Parts: sequence; structure tokens; C-alpha cells
Amino acid sequence: NTKACELLGRKLEEFKGFLGGDAFQCVYAKLPGGCGRTQHCKACTIRLNVTQTYASGEHRDNITADLKVEGSHGKKDKIFKISTKKLGGFVALRIDEVN
Repeated sequence: NTKACELLGRKLEEFKGFLGGDAFQCVYAKLPGGCGRTQHCKACTIRLNVTQTYASGEHRDNITADLKVEGSHGKKDKIFKISTKKLGGFVALRIDEVN
């Protein structure tokens, strides 16, 4: 969505093919194994909600998620409000707010 594009400085079509941690520039996605395969990923609120929405079909709204990201100014903790919704065989992740 628009907030994700603004936050990450990318156009929507540039997100295709990226795992979530790579798209969000999560510092843990750069560790050996990559996004979804580190010890930190087990507690990732974004990953857990996307996975649960996919499995159950139940959407989730206004969930607080924090992520350590790396950008041009170094590593920072970002707080997001996210929502998820299953659309066919995919889950749409919407960023509602960023702090």
C-alpha cells in the first residue's frame, strides 16, 4: 500500500518476489538463512500474522508490530500497525500506521 511504498522508498511493483523481511529491510533477514529462518523470525509479529491469516482465512486488523530495520541512517526500531487479509491463495499485508 501507499504507506509501505513511502516507508521503504520503493514503488509497489518493486516488492514482487521479495520475502517480507527483505522488503522491509529487516536486519535479521541479512543473517545466514535469511528471512523466516533465523531465531528472531519465530517471534516476528508480521510473519506470524501473515502465516495465521493464510492458515485460518481470518483477517487481522490494527496489530502492533515492531521490526529492527536497516536504512541509510543505520539500524532503527520501527513500530507498525498492520492488517492482514487472505485473498485467494495470497495474504495482503497493509501497513496502517508507522511510528
